[in-house]
Amino acid sequence: MPLIKNKLVGNGAVQTLLDIPGSVLWGSLNIVAANKSGDSAPISVHISDNATPADIDLVEPGAVIPGNGRYELSCRLVQGGEKVFVTAPAGVSIRAELNVAPE
Repeated sequence: MPLIKNKLVGNGAVQTLLDIPGSVLWGSLNIVAANKSGDSAPISVHISDNATPADIDLVEPGAVIPGNGRYELSCRLVQGGEKVFVTAPAGVSIRAELNVAPE
């Protein structure tokens, strides 16, 4: 099963974490975020087939990562053409891994 991955650091704005190629039939998405700050940090995740996310695309509405802690979203099914967006403050490192299903 091929793996598509990306990583970024939060900046307080909505950012595109992963743009899933249209050739992908479907896959299993995992997101891990690490908060190196001693303060808690909110994170939200949207999955959309639009260029920018809408309220209806929200799949994780403001989880809180404890100080010096981590957050994980596992086994979320996605399909080609969708985009994964995250919002997290500066200092939060976020990684996405998409296990692509064989055709």
